[in-house]
Amino acid sequence: MTTIASDNFSRYQVSPNPTRDGYVNVRVELTELDALVLRLYAPNGALLQTEQHDADNYHATRLYLPVAGTYVLEMLSRGTKRSVKLIRR
Repeated sequence: MTTIASDNFSRYQVSPNPTRDGYVNVRVELTELDALVLRLYAPNGALLQTEQHDADNYHATRLYLPVAGTYVLEMLSRGTKRSVKLIRR
């Protein structure tokens, strides 16, 4: 999934989504140099992981979804939040 966003988020991509092996690549491009916080929530709503990235225009990481279900990835930068559903089959 690739999405062109507004405000500080230029675009973001999560792939593969859905995933079979649990690994998801996340790429986020910001319009300006800025820090990025990623929060991954489990299917039951519990916070699984938090990543803090230093100021940059481009951020990339790989996440692991341990069990089948629907997860929520929150991306926060400069007071703006984007949420994406991630699915492991």
